[in-house]
Amino acid sequence: MLFLNFNAKLEVIFFYNQFYLGEDDMEKQTINVLLISSHRLPGLKSSRGSLPVSLLNLASALRKSGHRPVILDLSIVKIPDSSNPEEYCLSKIDEAIKKNNPGLIGLSCFTTMHFPLVSKLARAIRAKEPGVPICMGGVHPTLFSEKILENCPEVDFIAVGEGEEQIVILADAIASGHLEKIKDVQGLGYRCDDRQKFVVNPRQTFTTALDDLPGPAYDMVNFSHYYDDHSNWHNPKQKEIRLSVPIYTTRSCPFNCSFCSVPLVMGRALRRRTPEKVADEIEMLVRDYGQNYFSLSDDNVNVDKKHFMAVCHAIVQRKLDLQLCIAQGLYLSMVDEDIVRAFVEAGGITVSVPIESGNNFLRTKIIGKHLTDEKIYEIVRLLQKYDLFTIGFFIMGFPEDTVDTLNDMLVMIAKLKLDVSSVNTLIPFPGTRIYQQAVKERLFLFDEAKVWNGEIFFDPLNKRDFFIQPYNLSLEELRRFRERFNEVYFTSKRAQILNVRP
Repeated sequence: MLFLNFNAKLEVIFFYNQFYLGEDDMEKQTINVLLISSHRLPGLKSSRGSLPVSLLNLASALRKSGHRPVILDLSIVKIPDSSNPEEYCLSKIDEAIKKNNPGLIGLSCFTTMHFPLVSKLARAIRAKEPGVPICMGGVHPTLFSEKILENCPEVDFIAVGEGEEQIVILADAIASGHLEKIKDVQGLGYRCDDRQKFVVNPRQTFTTALDDLPGPAYDMVNFSHYYDDHSNWHNPKQKEIRLSVPIYTTRSCPFNCSFCSVPLVMGRALRRRTPEKVADEIEMLVRDYGQNYFSLSDDNVNVDKKHFMAVCHAIVQRKLDLQLCIAQGLYLSMVDEDIVRAFVEAGGITVSVPIESGNNFLRTKIIGKHLTDEKIYEIVRLLQKYDLFTIGFFIMGFPEDTVDTLNDMLVMIAKLKLDVSSVNTLIPFPGTRIYQQAVKERLFLFDEAKVWNGEIFFDPLNKRDFFIQPYNLSLEELRRFRERFNEVYFTSKRAQILNVRP
């Protein structure tokens, strides 16, 4: 039997649905669902400017199914200097719970860095509201679902990967008082019996009909709460950029780079939205919300050339006055002039260039990226021909890195003359090939047991610490190269003037 501890709460919900709603309403019992995004990480740049798209997607799916979602984004809550951040945020959660009487609380935990904050919120909520089920979702809970359920009794459910379907099924089951309905739901972890046992149903498939999803519930947030100063961004149209709105044209990644966890969360099969649907969303955001800057945030936006070209064409047809960037990067081996021209005609001004390593062997044979040196130089010259602002993504700290491979990266950065060359430290995300390699060969420079609970601070912009010991490099050599890479961050004069920082 599932959730003996919640029977009283479920009976109250079912009693309300049966006796206080009319007979006509009994066809679909519904609940209030409180969706919470944690407050900002201490010591890091403000997260203002980032819409909580994952929560907006969940809210939209819940609303379509008849439930009543409420979003509490603690990242935009202004915390008084005299207040303790955690206590102040908990007071806001208390207010939201009292006001909305949720039958389910969803906690978003995007990264490992957020988990200590999110887990504290979960414990505090459970202490004050023992009868309200708590579901956690995001990248970190997806990668550590079993560890969290094993060690965090305050967490009742975990949504593995995309959560639009799981959150609706879970809310339906809670509203009807029939939690047995979730027993075989893929991508959902739950407790059973005496709450000491748990089950995590693996993901078998992912939503393919993306057009059938209702899309982000933009009306549930105040866009102005996310506005920030972006005066140092590349801005050839000289418009006031207040916010970069993320737009997704596809989901998942069909490739297998050694360091990447995206397939573990989103699957490998590329799933597409209809180009007209993408253009509809952008047009609505321009017309109804006054937005003018959009970030195509797919993991590999141009893998399907025909689809990417159709998206760009659909945007052009709307005759919108906007600017576009490609945030996660083009898949360079599949770029040609048709793609670049179409992107520019649609409003493209900035593009990320994920090169990863300056050494051809390490990039192609170790990382598994099908991208040669020759292709990199060819595509970067093409991007520069169209005057796109280019941000190169590189990674240092692979086990196979040597003095020669890192020198190759310095040489490539100098030759490419990108606007910005960002060299980040390798992060061994659990489940990836690089993580498995480090476990097998004992290469970690940290206690592996401390990863799941966020004690290891996996900051992708970390410029100080290293997590893996290369075979043929000392930590002192790595630190010296880190200093050299920091010195070549700005490659162009316009980037130096803008002082663009991630």
